[in-house]
Amino acid sequence: MKKKSTNTIYSFLTIKKVFVVAICMVMGLLNIPTQLFAQENAVSFLRSQVTGLTINRPTSLQFGPDNRLYISQVNGLIKAFTIERVAAGQYAVTATENINLVQNIPNHNDDGTLNTNVNNRQVLGLLVKGTAANPVLYVSSNDPRTG
Repeated sequence: MKKKSTNTIYSFLTIKKVFVVAICMVMGLLNIPTQLFAQENAVSFLRSQVTGLTINRPTSLQFGPDNRLYISQVNGLIKAFTIERVAAGQYAVTATENINLVQNIPNHNDDGTLNTNVNNRQVLGLLVKGTAANPVLYVSSNDPRTG
């Protein structure tokens, strides 16, 4: 792999600075207020509360096409929550479905032999696709043992 020279990196940074200065000059010449851009792209976050949400060591979460919130736990259990807005900034869980299919995947030792003493899985990631009528979950998991 060819190492980038210091001159190449310096040249790139110089070009980037010149470009930023040029943009600022154009905005000044066209009399475009910079606050206009800041207001249109402003992002704000509000703190909201969800009542009735019970989870244990979550690892991943995603809203599905069926508008439910899917949360995977480190022990392999996936919960699908139906959540409804009760008031501004206030939400409540109205239904919970426990999905334990990942927990039923058998674990194996490093030599490939089945290990029935380890009876859960560690969920690493979750992706929810499909349709509202038929959501499809893609889950990455592994043996929970470390070391």
